[in-house]
Amino acid sequence: MPKTLDLHRRRKPAPPQPPARTDRRAGVGLFIMLFILAIIISLASNKVASDNLPISLQPTPTPIPTVSKITPPTPSPTRAPSPSTSPTPSPTPSATPSPSPTETTPPPPAEPDKSTISMRILNGSGTSGQAATLQTTLKKNGFTVRSIATAKTRRATGIIYYATSKQAEAEFVASFITNRVLEFEENPALAKPDTLLIIVGAK
Repeated sequence: MPKTLDLHRRRKPAPPQPPARTDRRAGVGLFIMLFILAIIISLASNKVASDNLPISLQPTPTPIPTVSKITPPTPSPTRAPSPSTSPTPSPTPSATPSPSPTETTPPPPAEPDKSTISMRILNGSGTSGQAATLQTTLKKNGFTVRSIATAKTRRATGIIYYATSKQAEAEFVASFITNRVLEFEENPALAKPDTLLIIVGAK
């Protein structure tokens, strides 16, 4: 009897096992698939709705600003100057000169009166007849020659002695003696009526 019981216990069915974990995993996978499918359907419906919107309600894409490339100016080649003649510059109109103040020119000094000039002539040239020749010339021009004579000494050049303040008269007479070299010297010792004393020289 005891042996029979032992066999019966060995044949006793095993207790039921808890449900496998594979069922949980299958449920989670199914949930994920349904979630992804719902997202796809939602995106597809939004796409269709946006396509059916009026053009005015559709979102306008924001234009991307374009940056224009600045091209540096190309330097033009320097042209060599042509050998052609330059144009003649037009004359610049000169300004009208303003009238300058009129300058009064003093009148030339009056010539000495020939009738007030009296003289003597001495020949110091060493050649006879020189005093007489000069006398003739001066008388023809209106001068008074009181006398002629021979000088005590010879001179290379002629000289005109004039009384005090009578230099103008001496220069005036000398302007008629063109072929002689003459010097001038004041001589207060000259007595009236003589104004001048001329000594003819060799030249």
